[in-house]
Amino acid sequence: MLRRVSITDAYVIVVAALLGAGGIFFVGRGDSLGWWLLVACVLSTLLVISRPFTQAIDDESHKRDKLDVSQWGVRRYDSAGMNESVSWSDLSEVDVVATPDTEDIEDVYLVLRGQNTNGLIVPHTLAVESGILGELERRLGAFDSQAFVDALSSSVDKVFVLWRASNSVNDFGPEPRMRVQTN
Repeated sequence: MLRRVSITDAYVIVVAALLGAGGIFFVGRGDSLGWWLLVACVLSTLLVISRPFTQAIDDESHKRDKLDVSQWGVRRYDSAGMNESVSWSDLSEVDVVATPDTEDIEDVYLVLRGQNTNGLIVPHTLAVESGILGELERRLGAFDSQAFVDALSSSVDKVFVLWRASNSVNDFGPEPRMRVQTN
């Protein structure tokens, strides 16, 4: 598979070619400097070859979703630049959606619903990494931790209610955006 060569890669390729040519020239003359130039040529070539792999790893680390749990509430920033949020005072229900039949890596989502149509969906791995579950248990009196455990072991698509505000009505309007990406 061919890829586009950046200007930096082109410079490194030219330098590697010059190092290789100089190395061959000096080795032919019996000078040990030639071997060092050949080593530098190989290292430069490896740098260009390995760049797509290291760049892909770097790209993935920047594409991660982020979850901000604060005194105000919870905000989720996704890799596309979109964000979802709900304040603690507006929070009306916390659910877990289990989708074990999908081929996606994530099959459990935490859903925080606001009193209006706001809310956010948090993939399980992001929920664990951010520590939001502990914060929910601390802030919400009747938080059902066992329902979360049940969702993790569920073999059917199901919504588990973890907490509902006492003044909550079960009519939330449109669902928060659920973007499940399969790779």
